[in-house]
Amino acid sequence: MLAETQAIDSPRHLEDRHGVRLQVGTWQGRSVLVKTLLSCNDAVAARFRHEASVTAALDSPRVSRLCAVTPNQLIFEHTQGHMLREALTAPLPGEQAGQVVAGLLEAVCYIHGRGVVHQDIKPENILLSLGQPARDHVVLLDYDLSHAAYSLSQFEPELRLGTPHYMAPEQFAGVRGNLRSDLYAVGAVLHDCLTAQPPTKMPWAGCWAGCLPGSSGMCPPNFCRC
Repeated sequence: MLAETQAIDSPRHLEDRHGVRLQVGTWQGRSVLVKTLLSCNDAVAARFRHEASVTAALDSPRVSRLCAVTPNQLIFEHTQGHMLREALTAPLPGEQAGQVVAGLLEAVCYIHGRGVVHQDIKPENILLSLGQPARDHVVLLDYDLSHAAYSLSQFEPELRLGTPHYMAPEQFAGVRGNLRSDLYAVGAVLHDCLTAQPPTKMPWAGCWAGCLPGSSGMCPPNFCRC
């Protein structure tokens, strides 16, 4: 870990999200994506440190590469492109959808082989480098809600980790670290690619509500998502 906050040249603000600022810019001659911790909330800071510990152990072209860490910054390698969500203003052709999912499965296979379960796979966390919906251009981002066998970080037990439309039923019951949860999410992303919408509009309703202790079937539980 670097002791001092790093200066980012030509920073461009993307958004402030859940206590973290996202910017792109240049650092040591490289194009980077920078996450800066803004919140003093202990849970937000813990997720920030957790993402640093998880991504530091990953090295694959299908995964966001961590370049440097400071007490309040995560500096990632940045590739020009856009998020899959931006490409889904209309359904993708079947061949392109298959290419995206093939690249996503490659990323999932890699992280699972290293003891990591992402737990929040969705179009908003999938980068298409150069804007190309092709297998070799898929990059899986954002690991602050992930489960890693080698990390000691713990989340509050009452939280349901993930984004409801892409969560497997067991995630609603509070199960964490199950490889199959990511595979379920990949299937949900494929549905989104082919239809330009998630599989269901009310993922906490109906039969899934049986997984939620004390749920009426209509109200979502306490979710934690990025």
